[in-house]
Formats: sequence, structure tokens, C-alpha cells
Amino acid sequence: MAKFSFAALALVALSALSASAQSYPASQASTDLTSLCSSLSYLPVCSIQKLTCTTMSSTYPSQCNPIALMHTGCADPAASSNAACSTINKLCTSTPTATECSANITGLPTAKAVSMNDYSICYQMPMMNSCTICPGSPSNTTLIYQSCDPLNAYGQLCLEMPGMSQCANWQTFCSANSKIAPYCSAAAAAASPSSSPSPSAKSDASFNGVGVIPAAAVAIMVAALGF
Repeated sequence: MAKFSFAALALVALSALSASAQSYPASQASTDLTSLCSSLSYLPVCSIQKLTCTTMSSTYPSQCNPIALMHTGCADPAASSNAACSTINKLCTSTPTATECSANITGLPTAKAVSMNDYSICYQMPMMNSCTICPGSPSNTTLIYQSCDPLNAYGQLCLEMPGMSQCANWQTFCSANSKIAPYCSAAAAAASPSSSPSPSAKSDASFNGVGVIPAAAVAIMVAALGF
């Protein structure tokens, strides 16, 4: 009887471990990612899913892991309350040591961070070719470009002029992710405008780690966005 009880307990334990390992399978993550990106297409993870993973998932398997995309995407304040994030958020709140909760895209900036860097760069150098990707100003409520792809804009702007101070986050992201295309690789530059205009840069000031934005641009943004 004791032997049977021990075996039964062992079987229950193994079943629990198996269930834990499959608590957020890649198939569900893929479904959730589709839902997330249908409503918040401007998220950096949605840009990666569309521009990188559609054709280059075998080149960037870690970055195209749907669980990593969901965990990283749902950590972005712009997405944290989205219904598609409920499962991964619940799992990582209740079981933070779960394997799924350590899957990340290292160094990926938030939607707000890339948007603010885009705005800063194109305020300083409006003639840069890639300023056409996300023209104008970001949303006056979220400070995020919501009708374009701000991560792609950021990548292309920094490919044009990688020495800009606003590209510090881009450098970190690219270094941590094997110069992922089309945001970081030289090959991507050939597929998008690559000439670098040389308007004189305006003086700038630090902007809370999001990038660098000119002091004068802060006043312009406040006025333009209605603050």
C-alpha cells in the first residue's frame, strides 16, 4: 500500500510538472500575439512579428519565439491591460519563476520610448529620409505614434545616422539581438532610404533615459499636443 501511495504521488507530481511546462504553449502565444497586434499594431513586438518573423524566423529564432514576443509585448505599459495579455500576465504574477516568464527580447524599447526618440530625431533633422515613416507628432494622450510603425522608423533613422545621441537605445537593442533586420542590419539600409542629409543639429538636453530631445522641442511638443 505504501509503495502504491508513493508511486501515485510521484505520478501526480510528474503530471503537475508537465502541466506547468505547458501552461502557456507557443500555439496560444501565437494566437494571443495575433489578437494583440490586431489592436495595437504600433507595439515594437508587433513590428518584429511583421517585418522580421514573417520571413526571417529561422534567422532570429529567439526574437521570433511567440512566447518571448508576448511576454515582452505585455510588459510594455502600452499593452499591459490589453485582454490578449491576460494569460501571460496571470501566469507571471502567480508563477514568476515559470519558464515563459523569462522569455524576453533583450533591450527592446517601449512604444513610448521609440516614439519619443523618433520625434526628437525628426525635430532636430526633419530632412532625414526616414522621418516620413512616422510624420507629425505622436498621440497627445499616450505620446506614442499609433498610426505607423515607430520601431521601424527608429531603426531606419538610426541606420541613417547611427551616431545620434537618441540612438543609444537602438545600439543596445541591436547589440543584444544579433543586429536584427530590418532595424539594425546594413542589409536593411539598402531596402530603405539610406542617404544621410546634414542639416545642422540643434542643441539638446537629456530626456529621462528615453533618448535625447532638444529643450526647445519640449515646448514645441507641449504646444503641438495640447498640454
